[in-house]
Amino acid sequence: MRQVPRDAGRPVKHLLIGSGRLSRHFTHYFRDLGIDHETWLHPRVFTREVFQRTDFTHVWFLVSDRAIDSVGERWLGGVREFSQPSAEDFLPQLLHASGSWVTPVARGAHPLMTFGPSLYPANFYRDIPFIVEDFFDGVETEWILGGLPNRTVQIPSEKKALYHALVSSAGNFPAMLWADVFTRFERDLGISHHLLAPYLFQTLANVLREGEGSLTGPLIRGDRETIVKHKGVLEDSPLGRLYAAFEIFFRETLSHHPEDSNHV
Repeated sequence: MRQVPRDAGRPVKHLLIGSGRLSRHFTHYFRDLGIDHETWLHPRVFTREVFQRTDFTHVWFLVSDRAIDSVGERWLGGVREFSQPSAEDFLPQLLHASGSWVTPVARGAHPLMTFGPSLYPANFYRDIPFIVEDFFDGVETEWILGGLPNRTVQIPSEKKALYHALVSSAGNFPAMLWADVFTRFERDLGISHHLLAPYLFQTLANVLREGEGSLTGPLIRGDRETIVKHKGVLEDSPLGRLYAAFEIFFRETLSHHPEDSNHV
């Protein structure tokens, strides 16, 4: 079977397979866009009727990375067994949303965003870029996402592990650091962690705008006295060990940047 575009005049219809957090976010977004879609909440069990449907142009496997292949193969097996012969050459575009997983079963289309338990405002989803796996098969990006207006960038399969490692480092690591600092602020200082918000938001804005040129602090200034004080009060804690690791990271990557001495 080949994943080929349907007739140009045929309406797009998505099937969202999965019952987890990402599936709920996708359903919310598709509903807001008015894109025709259905959901299938039980990826372990399909019925003959769903395989005989010929109106789905896009099928999303919104399941855990480890389940993508098994669910995808279960889907393909059912289509081979139960679909009409005339439909076999027109397999829907098969997609998954993992940032790192690579499989011949489906093409990766990863929304570059973190998804919490609460749904986001409808217009927020439109600004989420999708990083699409390039199969070098000539299928146009506009068709791959089936009507989604989001910005897309294609990368080859062999770059996905690096892409996801960088994304995870950029988002998850600072989040863990902030969570620990928030706890220490309230437990050890008696200060609400919300007071850090303006500082953190501005730090992010500066980095996005100016890159490494936005960096401030004692490491940038070469202020050894302050660094020693910091390490002393953080000694024998996970944050203290992380501080020491960042010293090494700074020396190996960023130590050539001069800095104005009047910043935090």
